[in-house]
Amino acid sequence: MLQLRNVKKSYTEPDGSRLPILDIPQFDVASGEQIVLVGKSGCGKTTLLHTIAGITRADAGEIKIDGLDIAGLSEAGVDKVRADRIGYVFQTFNLLPGFSALENVLLGMTFARGRKDPQRARQLLDRVGLSHRSTHKPTACRSANSSASQWPGRSPISRACCWPMSRRRTSTHAISKRSSI
Repeated sequence: MLQLRNVKKSYTEPDGSRLPILDIPQFDVASGEQIVLVGKSGCGKTTLLHTIAGITRADAGEIKIDGLDIAGLSEAGVDKVRADRIGYVFQTFNLLPGFSALENVLLGMTFARGRKDPQRARQLLDRVGLSHRSTHKPTACRSANSSASQWPGRSPISRACCWPMSRRRTSTHAISKRSSI
């Protein structure tokens, strides 16, 4: 489902030198597999997520989502793949405070497919344990034990294939790629 091959990403430092961020010879995530991305601040976690989603372009390598290499796609093509096939659950909320949980999920669906599916939105809220709070605003759903990994939020989740989770999820397994990131 997700395949990375020889992915490299670097940034230019103020002095003109290159700062390598990603050097990933091979990384695969199977359909239905959940992963946890863990690492120190500044090690490349966000760059990796943005590169997989096509928000940031890799300097080299292949990033295949369902067999489709996004490197050769136009920006509009990458946007479509991201909307149709990628969903992320971040540690920080990206929700509209004036909207209910259900409304926030429905909004994400309009970004992904241009249509709302209330039944699917309710299923997603149920899947993350928030169906009983579908009419609550984000501030009413927060508690000492809540994290963004419990929120489907506004990411295009209607048919998402990639679900990098918050490190707080204990039902998933961690993948350590020290040499890759």
